[in-house]
Amino acid sequence: MRKILIPIDFSNNSLRAMEYGIKLAEEFGSSVTLLNSYEMHQKGGMIISMRTPLRDKAKERMHEVLNIAQEISSKVIFHSLILEGRPAFEIVQTAKVDAYDLIVMGTKGANGLEEIFIGSVANEVITNTKIPVIVIPSEYEYNTTETVVFPMSDDLIADANVILPLNAIIKKFNAALEIYHFGRTHEQVEDLSDNLDIIDDSIDYSVTYAYGIGSEDVNKRIQDFASSKKADLICLIRKKRNLWGKLFSNSVTSTQTFHSKKPLLILHNES
Repeated sequence: MRKILIPIDFSNNSLRAMEYGIKLAEEFGSSVTLLNSYEMHQKGGMIISMRTPLRDKAKERMHEVLNIAQEISSKVIFHSLILEGRPAFEIVQTAKVDAYDLIVMGTKGANGLEEIFIGSVANEVITNTKIPVIVIPSEYEYNTTETVVFPMSDDLIADANVILPLNAIIKKFNAALEIYHFGRTHEQVEDLSDNLDIIDDSIDYSVTYAYGIGSEDVNKRIQDFASSKKADLICLIRKKRNLWGKLFSNSVTSTQTFHSKKPLLILHNES
């Protein structure tokens, strides 16, 4: 995990996500890039002529935030980017073109004249990137990762590379992994052997398995299980056109990103 990208809009929530990302970077010896993106708006068919003032203000705020970042850690190497454009697009493109290993971002953004982008943009970034994303809930205080909950459906993990970021975090923090396999019927929780083989071959640390059956809301079941295990992180695998694809439809993605009280590590299954 060499390079971490942290989008910020200078709100308190994005600064909390920044603190989490910086402390994670310190553990892994990663560099951090702080990215602010502002978007020009149109009114009556004419672009409001505020490009220079917006950029100047962004530069001023970025300078202040870099000072805060360096107070959080003197060991991490920091870079900054200020880009004009649609925030989600700029985040996804920057992460892809510059080969970042991880994106860390918050769930709720700023109000007023500052760019409002962290909340809905988090969903858009998750949907369009193939890079792992950690989403930090509003008001979350950084805590070392001791327990990770990994909800799992019957979809086959493409290969061990998919869960490399999860393995890296578990190994770094010597964390326990709690796998929660769920379904609506017994048939949906029976065939887990292929995924468990991948996990067993990839993760050498404490792993516990549990499964649940029921028709109640999946999001609530995940959150209840995570709370019961006192999880510090929830890992979700996203894949299109399957159960996790459905889970990351607009309504459920919003439920997870906006209402989870735990950080979410979102991985991408690209089989």
